[in-house]
Amino acid sequence: REATDEIRALVAVLRSGDGRTTTAPAPGLADLDELVEGTRAAGFDVEVRVDDDVTRSSDIAQLTAFRVVQESLTNVVRHSHAEHVCVELRAAGPDLVVEVSDDGAGLHRTPPAVGHGLRGMLERVETLGGRLEAGPEPLGGWTVRAVVPRDRRSAG
Repeated sequence: REATDEIRALVAVLRSGDGRTTTAPAPGLADLDELVEGTRAAGFDVEVRVDDDVTRSSDIAQLTAFRVVQESLTNVVRHSHAEHVCVELRAAGPDLVVEVSDDGAGLHRTPPAVGHGLRGMLERVETLGGRLEAGPEPLGGWTVRAVVPRDRRSAG
């Protein structure tokens, strides 16, 4: 039963949503630098902070963290009107914490309707037993914060 649950979780996390299949390896935290460089090339100042301990997270937790950062940076480029972005990944006990925040005004001061990107992040994180919050900051900017169990077995 545990193996079946893990396979279901993996399929949910890996699904692309566009019906295409791929044989390319799933990205992980080792691919974070390349992802960030793409955002920098788009004209954004991106600061990255990564604890060494995050690499001790399960492959599925690392993939989920990568996808949260990827979608968050995509949203920064498309919607934020930001200059500076901070990407932080840290270990917090049994969890991997991912925060992506920007200093932009965004399109609105109220949270936008949940689109496919935010919904997809939420589904990925919740599938592993984690939680996700996204919204405007009181003094401006936007933050996405995901907390993902580092080891699927600790998700309960």
